[in-house]
Amino acid sequence: MDYDLLTIGNNDLYNASVTERIQWDIADYYTERYLTSNVLVERDDKNISIGEKYRYITTKHGLRIMAFGFTLQDFKAPATVHVQGYEDIIEQEWFKDAMNQTVDL
Repeated sequence: MDYDLLTIGNNDLYNASVTERIQWDIADYYTERYLTSNVLVERDDKNISIGEKYRYITTKHGLRIMAFGFTLQDFKAPATVHVQGYEDIIEQEWFKDAMNQTVDL
Protein backbone atom coordinates (compact mmCIF):
# COMPACT_ATOMS: atom_id res chain seq x y z
CA MET A 1 0.00 0.00 0.00
CA ASP A 2 1.10 3.52 -0.64
CA TYR A 3 1.08 5.88 2.35
CA ASP A 4 2.20 9.47 2.68
CA LEU A 5 3.35 8.97 6.30
CA LEU A 6 3.51 6.25 8.92
CA THR A 7 4.64 6.28 12.54
CA ILE A 8 5.34 3.76 15.24
CA GLY A 9 2.87 3.19 18.06
CA ASN A 10 3.50 2.12 21.63
CA ASN A 11 2.13 -1.39 20.89
CA ASP A 12 5.00 -1.81 18.42
CA LEU A 13 7.52 -1.19 21.20
CA TYR A 14 6.61 -3.67 23.93
CA ASN A 15 8.70 -6.46 22.46
CA ALA A 16 12.29 -5.82 21.29
CA SER A 17 12.09 -8.40 18.49
CA VAL A 18 8.91 -6.79 17.09
CA THR A 19 10.56 -3.37 17.23
CA GLU A 20 13.59 -4.74 15.41
CA ARG A 21 11.43 -6.26 12.65
CA ILE A 22 9.67 -2.91 12.23
CA GLN A 23 13.01 -1.17 11.92
CA TRP A 24 14.42 -3.57 9.34
CA ASP A 25 11.26 -4.28 7.36
CA ILE A 26 8.68 -1.51 7.59
CA ALA A 27 10.91 1.51 8.23
CA ASP A 28 13.40 0.42 5.57
CA TYR A 29 10.60 -0.08 3.05
CA TYR A 30 8.86 3.26 3.68
CA THR A 31 12.17 5.17 4.12
CA GLU A 32 11.54 8.92 4.62
CA ARG A 33 7.80 8.32 5.03
CA TYR A 34 8.29 6.37 8.28
CA LEU A 35 8.55 8.83 11.18
CA THR A 36 9.76 8.18 14.72
CA SER A 37 10.46 11.56 16.28
CA ASN A 38 10.94 10.42 19.86
CA VAL A 39 11.82 6.71 19.68
CA LEU A 40 15.40 5.48 19.77
CA VAL A 41 16.68 1.91 19.79
CA GLU A 42 20.07 0.64 20.86
CA ARG A 43 22.12 -0.64 17.95
CA ASP A 44 25.88 -1.28 18.17
CA ASP A 45 26.12 0.59 21.50
CA LYS A 46 24.43 3.68 20.00
CA ASN A 47 20.89 5.01 20.30
CA ILE A 48 19.49 5.49 16.80
CA SER A 49 16.12 6.51 15.43
CA ILE A 50 14.05 3.77 13.82
CA GLY A 51 12.78 6.12 11.13
CA GLU A 52 13.09 9.74 10.14
CA LYS A 53 12.62 12.39 12.84
CA TYR A 54 10.31 14.53 10.68
CA ARG A 55 9.25 15.15 7.12
CA TYR A 56 8.70 18.41 5.27
CA ILE A 57 6.32 18.01 2.35
CA THR A 58 5.20 20.42 -0.35
CA THR A 59 2.03 19.23 -2.08
CA LYS A 60 1.40 19.59 -5.80
CA HIS A 61 -0.75 22.63 -4.91
CA GLY A 62 2.08 24.28 -2.97
CA LEU A 63 0.85 23.54 0.56
CA ARG A 64 3.85 23.18 2.89
CA ILE A 65 3.40 20.55 5.61
CA MET A 66 5.64 19.60 8.52
CA ALA A 67 4.97 16.16 9.99
CA PHE A 68 6.33 14.46 13.10
CA GLY A 69 5.86 10.95 14.44
CA PHE A 70 5.60 11.00 18.22
CA THR A 71 4.44 8.18 20.44
CA LEU A 72 3.57 8.23 24.11
CA GLN A 73 6.10 7.46 26.84
CA ASP A 74 3.87 5.99 29.50
CA PHE A 75 4.43 2.25 29.03
CA LYS A 76 6.98 -0.45 29.89
CA ALA A 77 9.45 -0.63 27.01
CA PRO A 78 12.34 -3.10 26.71
CA ALA A 79 15.75 -1.86 27.88
CA THR A 80 16.85 -1.39 24.25
CA VAL A 81 13.99 0.98 23.40
CA HIS A 82 14.07 4.61 24.54
CA VAL A 83 11.09 6.92 24.18
CA GLN A 84 12.08 10.55 24.67
CA GLY A 85 9.85 13.13 26.31
CA TYR A 86 9.00 16.51 24.83
CA GLU A 87 11.35 18.24 27.29
CA ASP A 88 14.29 16.46 25.63
CA ILE A 89 13.03 16.79 22.06
CA ILE A 90 12.49 20.57 22.11
CA GLU A 91 16.16 21.11 23.02
CA GLN A 92 17.54 19.08 20.12
CA GLU A 93 18.94 20.82 17.05
CA TRP A 94 16.97 18.74 14.54
CA PHE A 95 13.71 19.84 16.22
CA LYS A 96 14.73 23.50 16.34
CA ASP A 97 15.68 23.32 12.65
CA ALA A 98 12.33 21.74 11.78
CA MET A 99 10.43 24.36 13.73
CA ASN A 100 12.22 27.13 11.84
CA GLN A 101 10.88 25.92 8.48
CA THR A 102 8.15 27.93 6.81
CA VAL A 103 4.98 25.82 6.80
CA ASP A 104 1.28 26.18 6.15
CA LEU A 105 0.21 23.15 8.16
